[in-house]
Amino acid sequence: MAWMYLWPLVLIGAFVILVLVGVLMGVNLVLGLLVASLYGLFPKEALFESVTSRLRNKQVEENIQATFRMECPEAPPPTCLFIWQPHGLISVSSVMFNGGLCKHPNYRANHAVTLPFYHYFPVIGDIIRHLGSIPSDSNSITKTLQKGESVSLMLGGVREMLVAEGKHMKLYIRNRTGLFRIALDTKTPLVPVLTYGENEVFPRSNEWWATELNNLLHSYTGMAIGIPTWKALQNWFELSYRPLKPIVTHVGSPIPAVGDILTLRNTYIKSVEDLFKKTAPAGYTLQIV
Repeated sequence: MAWMYLWPLVLIGAFVILVLVGVLMGVNLVLGLLVASLYGLFPKEALFESVTSRLRNKQVEENIQATFRMECPEAPPPTCLFIWQPHGLISVSSVMFNGGLCKHPNYRANHAVTLPFYHYFPVIGDIIRHLGSIPSDSNSITKTLQKGESVSLMLGGVREMLVAEGKHMKLYIRNRTGLFRIALDTKTPLVPVLTYGENEVFPRSNEWWATELNNLLHSYTGMAIGIPTWKALQNWFELSYRPLKPIVTHVGSPIPAVGDILTLRNTYIKSVEDLFKKTAPAGYTLQIV
């Protein structure tokens, strides 16, 4: 019955967790009130534009635009679901093109999705919304599509991020259903998007502690942290001085949302395989699970 003596420790642990949650909620509330007061004095959009204009650096932007490139032979439909893969460290290419920093004449910046969790934080939530991001829940995606606007999402999610490596593209598709259900319900075409080079230039850390931490987080919360390697950080800093090895995104042809979930998913998988065969640089391999 020795386990009975552990109850005080359990109670203390629970109390500490409750205190931490209370402190975080209090800090979030105070920050929210401060931010609301700030926005009361200065209009949000004008404030963001002012800060952005002061922080912009023409040379850095040119380096980014020379690094992140896109091949988009045909203009996609006005409303569609862009499916970016592989997920990578933080899906940098999607951020660059949907945030408007990088452009292509046939590609219109649209709404990239982020975890709903981030939208509840003052300032952080405001910044990502200012960049056009929407929460990744099905309701938000559906409403955006019904307004006639396009959405970009990373189908593989956290699972794909945790196995991202160099030139081997392991894409999580076969067990996904939600995205295909949304496409069928809203009659929205799917557009496959493949990016080459991002996982080489900005590799994730595969140190044992990073792997264990993310496996633990994913098991209990369904989330994970994109932990960069030293090489990834060096390359970020190097972008300030010169372009990096090109990271090229290829946009495929639209896939009509017809049939049932299984049929649409199989059609999408075939389109991804065809796009890979057509665009993959030498040395790249594809695995769809």
